[in-house]
Amino acid sequence: MGGSPTPSAPPLTDLPAQWAQHPFVIGDRWRWHEARHLCATGALVVGMAARAGHHPGRARSITALGGPGAVAELVANRSEEVLHGFTPQSVSLPPGAWDLLPAALRDRWNLPRRGRWDWMWTEQVPPAHPLEDQVVPLEIPRHLGQIHAVQAVALPGTHFGPDRPGSTWFGIWRGAELAAVAGSFDWVNAVHLGGIGTRPDLRGSGLGSALTAAITRAGVARFGRVSLGVYADNLRAKALYARLGYAVGHELDSRHVAA
Repeated sequence: MGGSPTPSAPPLTDLPAQWAQHPFVIGDRWRWHEARHLCATGALVVGMAARAGHHPGRARSITALGGPGAVAELVANRSEEVLHGFTPQSVSLPPGAWDLLPAALRDRWNLPRRGRWDWMWTEQVPPAHPLEDQVVPLEIPRHLGQIHAVQAVALPGTHFGPDRPGSTWFGIWRGAELAAVAGSFDWVNAVHLGGIGTRPDLRGSGLGSALTAAITRAGVARFGRVSLGVYADNLRAKALYARLGYAVGHELDSRHVAA
């Protein structure tokens, strides 16, 4: 099992070892297009383009690590160094940091949509799952419609779908129908999972666990680590991932422009 390598984002120059070796930085680099960073004691702020080739050198989103106070101070005082006059479309900060920003800045950015999510990761080989041998690669575009059909009922509104460039997909079939799917990304520095979903009528039968275990096993064997993102209030999914060896490596409060 494996994925098609996706060109990795260029390294962030002059990044202190404290942050360069952080699991979130290693595992999340695949989404950091044209990234620029700011560092201070106890905080890292990264500004990036919305996608590769979009306004080169000009950040449209911000993500940060560190203590809420240190992050808020760095964002409030120096975020313009990576934004270059642009208003960010999304800002993802440690919980509590947004409320510490100056009210004038929060009002100017005007990011009303909010989501709390956890970035989880593992370096552990997961326990064997009895259905892992049923996990098979899916082909794009051959199985595109079937993946969309499963996600439409299992994960409506997901941002991780089979149209994502560079993603690799796996599934479990029940007869001629696709029963469960899972996507993966990177396969250069690490593996990131997403878009994991099971048809509602088959939930609880272990299909999602089998997919996650199989891809995690392959990713850990190849890179030594695998990561995934999950909404903080999705306790059922988080419990499943914890049973497979995942732990929360970073908590984020994400805010976005109105839909």
